[in-house]
Amino acid sequence: MILEWLDGLSARLWRAARESRLLTALSRERGAPERLGGAFGFLEDRADGPAAIPAQARWQFRFRRRVLCWQQESLLRRGIREACGWMLRGSVGSYGVFLLIFGTVSLCVYWLTGNVSPASTRMLVPLIAVICSLPLLHSLRSCSWAIRRGWLLRRFLLDFCGLPESSFGREDRGEERRLAPVLPGILAGLLTVFLHPGLVAALFALPPAAALLASVPELALLGVMLVFPFLGLGAHPSALLAGLLLVCDLLWAGKLISGRRQAGFGRTDLLVLLLAALFAGAGLVGSAGTVSGGLLPAFLLVSAWVPVRALSGSALWQRRCVCALLTGMTGCALLGLWQYFSGRAELRWLDLSRFGDVGGRVSVLFGNPNLLAVFLLLALPPALGELLAPGGSLPRRLFAGAAFVTGSLCLLLTWSRGAWLGWLTALLLMLLLHSRRSLSCLLLLPLPLAAGLPLLPHSVVNRFGSIGSLSESSARFRWYTWRGVLRLLRARPWGVGAGEAAFRAVYPAYAVSGTERVMHTHQLFLQTAVQLGLPGLLVLLLILWQLLRRTAAFCRRKPERAGRARLLGAAGAVAGALVMGMFDDIWYHGGLFWLFWAVCALLLNLSERRDSGQCLWDRTNPAACG
Repeated sequence: MILEWLDGLSARLWRAARESRLLTALSRERGAPERLGGAFGFLEDRADGPAAIPAQARWQFRFRRRVLCWQQESLLRRGIREACGWMLRGSVGSYGVFLLIFGTVSLCVYWLTGNVSPASTRMLVPLIAVICSLPLLHSLRSCSWAIRRGWLLRRFLLDFCGLPESSFGREDRGEERRLAPVLPGILAGLLTVFLHPGLVAALFALPPAAALLASVPELALLGVMLVFPFLGLGAHPSALLAGLLLVCDLLWAGKLISGRRQAGFGRTDLLVLLLAALFAGAGLVGSAGTVSGGLLPAFLLVSAWVPVRALSGSALWQRRCVCALLTGMTGCALLGLWQYFSGRAELRWLDLSRFGDVGGRVSVLFGNPNLLAVFLLLALPPALGELLAPGGSLPRRLFAGAAFVTGSLCLLLTWSRGAWLGWLTALLLMLLLHSRRSLSCLLLLPLPLAAGLPLLPHSVVNRFGSIGSLSESSARFRWYTWRGVLRLLRARPWGVGAGEAAFRAVYPAYAVSGTERVMHTHQLFLQTAVQLGLPGLLVLLLILWQLLRRTAAFCRRKPERAGRARLLGAAGAVAGALVMGMFDDIWYHGGLFWLFWAVCALLLNLSERRDSGQCLWDRTNPAACG
């Protein structure tokens, strides 16, 4: 009886929400569509050439046709095509000979230099090369045949990447070149005297990898999302991220200019570009005179928004972006759990007089538990969205469930109270808007929560109960910081410029005693107002309003439940991060600034559910889109 009453109540609430004036006003379409199509707006293939294209868009068609002709008829492109054809015609045994010689010479170099440790990676890489070469040596099949008929290569290159089978040739029997790989194998093995064998192998794999990324730039975007939480393993993670994003930008721009990917400019896109321009301008006129303070956020913002909007337009690549993000999050969360239970969690982020029983806060490779919590907040709601999406296969659901559980546990062990509030907000939002059944579960949720409260550890209850208490040092420090920031904004409403140096040059004159050395405002919207002024804050609020309006419009169109679940996953990530942004500057870390806007761009794409990736025109192969 109780369940039937709750189901009826949820049905009435669901119907009332759909017919409410608020949701109707939010979802009402006004004016032009979101994607207006700019100077490089998408043009469909035209069998009858530019005559059928509107006059105002013909110059785009002619420009792209010239670019494609130049690409296909250039000496560089022709040379690359001939080199790829020569390699595809070679027999698999030839590559086996190369691997055998490379591994053997590398092992000899390793032993001759006096190294005898069998566990060293300098010995492991050549040993793997020798083992992999043995089944290849006697094969007379061509490399083209191995790609077209091989289980792994075919599934990746043809099925996953979508490359046409005809681009790999049709030869079945390979050309025997048993002597051609001997000299390259010897040279590669001798290079290990100066370089690590793994680096030498990467150098030989670089040309085919570059060709693959040039054909499918979406792979570069997936790679950045996959390795993002592990960039801290390098000496300069920010520089490494900037390099990866630059490669992704160049790959996308090449496809855009040639017309093989689409990109339009709607109201939200223009607002984001305006925000990037404000960041760049704030860096130029900042109080500290540091140009990089604004140029770096502008570069990260453009590198997050434009490539994600262009390369994740189809539902297939949207799911793959989410999968890459969840894979990286799962690995990061497992490292966090290992860090906590092995006793390596840090105590320096805690008030030990009140939270001595916590046992430490995990930060993994982010250096700060709050930064790790922001990353988990941006990745956990999409995991829940994949779990709620109907029609998924069992392996996909198991993967999403594992990501959800490990990420939630790791978020708990960051002991970030703002992140806990953000995660609860995202969870409530998704359950409230997903379906009538999820709304019924939400109405039942207070009962198990009330029953489970006595079972929660004292450390969790104590930490959560301290939210908003000014007797706690962290909350009191933030409150005094916000008071000083409000003084600064009253005196300088146009901002002080982008970058930490500009903030630290001006803020101490307005700070409350004891907070003069603070590095940022510990509040996202105040930080934006301080850096960009009140106009910059207004632009940010307009962007968030556009995202809210597009999300409401999509939900009101009665989409299929899988699309609604994935959209709510991205919306929950943005909402949860913004809730945490009320208590911390979630953009302080440049990588998290990029990831936040990448998730926002993915949210906008999910609200449109458009298909992209078609080419405009190709004189030699009109159906190709590579």
